[in-house]
Amino acid sequence: MAEKYSEVLVKVGPTLRKPDGGAILVLDGSMAQSHAISAKVSEHPVEGGADIADHVQPTSPRLSINGVIAAYPLSGGGAPGREIDGWTVLRQVIDDAQPVTVVTSLETYDNMVLVSLSVAREPGGASCIYPTLELQQIRVVQRRTTLLPPEQVKKKSQKPKAPAATDVGRQPTAAPTEAQDAAVRRSVFKMLTDSLTGGG
Repeated sequence: MAEKYSEVLVKVGPTLRKPDGGAILVLDGSMAQSHAISAKVSEHPVEGGADIADHVQPTSPRLSINGVIAAYPLSGGGAPGREIDGWTVLRQVIDDAQPVTVVTSLETYDNMVLVSLSVAREPGGASCIYPTLELQQIRVVQRRTTLLPPEQVKKKSQKPKAPAATDVGRQPTAAPTEAQDAAVRRSVFKMLTDSLTGGG
């Protein structure tokens, strides 16, 4: 990629680099830069004595650059159409959506993504463009794998056995006793007698 864009490199202004350090584009200069870093504070009440830092989360840094790319930079060299090559490079950076390193005179930012790109050009199609770049940093988290000791792995793999279910099947019904049988007969006899005599 560095070879593809080598014709637009002039080491004067802010520089966009690939993660491996290879230069992508160096602006001829910048008329203005804006470096923004903020933090998000929890809106929930914080208990007295708690660590305040646990309730404040820094946000990703943002960077805005108003740059310039000329066909014939002040540093010398250049060629017709050089500013068009610079625009093509910036378009490729935002289309690829890959993080880049941005080097400025104030600070160097890693893992920056170009989120907005616009360009102004002088009237009459002069050989100079003024790109405005909006970049935001992506937080990269490294995932780590921890190996458990063999004895802990063995304990986790051994699940307690559930008690065996007992099939009780169909239970026999107990036969009524003589006393229960006699009581039933008396009850039936009384019902028949009452129905015949009209007794209550």
